[in-house]
Amino acid sequence: IYTLSLHDALPILVFLARAALVCASALAAAAWAQSPAQQDSSRAQKPAPAAAQDLPQVRIIDTAAPVDADSPSAAHLRAGTESGAARALIDRVISSQLAVRLNVDYDRGESFRPLIENRNKMISPSLLWRSADRRLQWEGQYTWENRWYVPDRGPARSEIQAMGLPFDYGFARRGDHIDNTMQMATSRLEYELRPQWKLQWTLARLSQHHDFDHFYLGTFNRSTRMFNPNYSWVDQKQITFSHSLALQGQFQTGALRHQLTAGHDFSRESNEGDSGAQLGSRLFGVNPHDRASWPVNTHRVAPGGGHSEYSARSHALFFNDVIELTPAVKLALGGRYERYRFGFKLARFGQNYQDRKSVV
Repeated sequence: IYTLSLHDALPILVFLARAALVCASALAAAAWAQSPAQQDSSRAQKPAPAAAQDLPQVRIIDTAAPVDADSPSAAHLRAGTESGAARALIDRVISSQLAVRLNVDYDRGESFRPLIENRNKMISPSLLWRSADRRLQWEGQYTWENRWYVPDRGPARSEIQAMGLPFDYGFARRGDHIDNTMQMATSRLEYELRPQWKLQWTLARLSQHHDFDHFYLGTFNRSTRMFNPNYSWVDQKQITFSHSLALQGQFQTGALRHQLTAGHDFSRESNEGDSGAQLGSRLFGVNPHDRASWPVNTHRVAPGGGHSEYSARSHALFFNDVIELTPAVKLALGGRYERYRFGFKLARFGQNYQDRKSVV
């Protein structure tokens, strides 16, 4: 049995409260969609209740919604560890056509070295809807995740020994951090054209922000008795958009069974940011035995190298045919034609963009 202090539990409760608001909004929207006014127009075509194995499942992260006849909706809560951790997993089956899921995760931890710590947060709602005749299905998911931590990147053990310090001595400074935030939204629309033939359209947008600013590694100057760490900072943003339209189906030519996939892919990526570093300099030298005298990391204490940009865009046509020669032998034939453009733009070196084609 784990116990949490009020100091540790407060951020968990705040985070779960925010997650509950998101879940409440999703459930309210789902309830409106299933209100009598919305159901009247389709009541004549309303199918019989689905069997347990036919109920919708919302897949998210690495698990499927645990939907069964006895427990069509579920909520799982878990908390533990000395520093503080909590997870909430809420599944709600609105009807045989609609299901929602909310996945929330929070944890924090500390190291045996001073100032080394981490905090991770994640929230991911998803929704699955399908038509009454089960030929049209849409699944949407949004994920927000933040990982913040102070890295444990001290000097080599030989340098620690040269300074006469114990191995568990920490070299992080106040203000050191790595802060990564990711947001991803996906949409998948699937339509059954005829038995064993379906069309699938997938859209995704990924946004990432990387921010790290910290001292690391370093060497001990035996003549001055000073420790000189390296320093680096990076502020980078990346956005990726992707689209895929695919036709999947099965057919036979004589005794041979074919599983065909053909479609079109498109992706666009942009990446921009700035960075700075100071390596092997005495500018940040400190007395390793007097931690109280170490200056706080006020961020970006080294000049940046100039703004940089990178972008890429690609279009592709593809097909794949898996031919079943015998139940134990299959032959795969496929091809892909891709046209892409990529390049970079650097403050110091100008820009360079190239166009390429490839056939596989």
